[in-house]
Amino acid sequence: AIAKLYELDREGNYDAIVLDTPPSRNALDFLEAPDRLTGFFEGRALRMFLAPTGIAAKVVGAGTGVVFSVLKRVTGVDLLSDLSVFFRALGGLIDGFRERAAGVKAILGDPATTFLVVTSPEREPVTEAIYFRGKLRDADMPFGGLVVNRVHVRAAKEEDPDDVRAALLEELGETLAAKVATTLREQQLLAARDEAAVQRLSRETGDEDPVIVPLLDGDVHDVDGLVAIHRHLFASDRERDALLAAAAY
Repeated sequence: AIAKLYELDREGNYDAIVLDTPPSRNALDFLEAPDRLTGFFEGRALRMFLAPTGIAAKVVGAGTGVVFSVLKRVTGVDLLSDLSVFFRALGGLIDGFRERAAGVKAILGDPATTFLVVTSPEREPVTEAIYFRGKLRDADMPFGGLVVNRVHVRAAKEEDPDDVRAALLEELGETLAAKVATTLREQQLLAARDEAAVQRLSRETGDEDPVIVPLLDGDVHDVDGLVAIHRHLFASDRERDALLAAAAY
């Protein structure tokens, strides 16, 4: 993935490159990979295997040597020798790996790069988003903002479920009216939970105005769904308020 990102950036054929890494731990792997690769290629273990096999064998302790000897007798494979041959063959590629790792690290820290944290209001994703934001801050990476998806939106003025039940009693009957009232109460609880989660995310990430995408009526799997998402992602403040009000419970 590092090599591909480096290649696409060097080609210069695209106005923007979007790297999508759900969940956040995969994004953290990508952030840390350039340093890990560089550390590996400059580490003592690799230098040992790049040395002649005889020297590598001397560096390995007696206990480890016994293990390799037993493996050779059982499997017929001289593992230590094969590893040394493999890593010496890899040696010719190390400079290229180093170049790509350094190049990608520079890309990730470039002011033209922007990290958007996309999460949902559930507890675990919220915790991961806050942790990832902290990692970006520690690495001095450019943070572009927060997007909270699939949010139950709380109405500015909530109806009392008991009043709704009473209003529907004659038309729907006791059982169905009670189910409607119960559903409304549950949705209001979810909306209150999500509102608290968004407030926590805003406070912990430092984004005072996160982009809120409400829970839509159906899954996003076609162009119409993408258009609906687009309306929320790129709406003006006035349009956003109207869209969220229409989606409120």
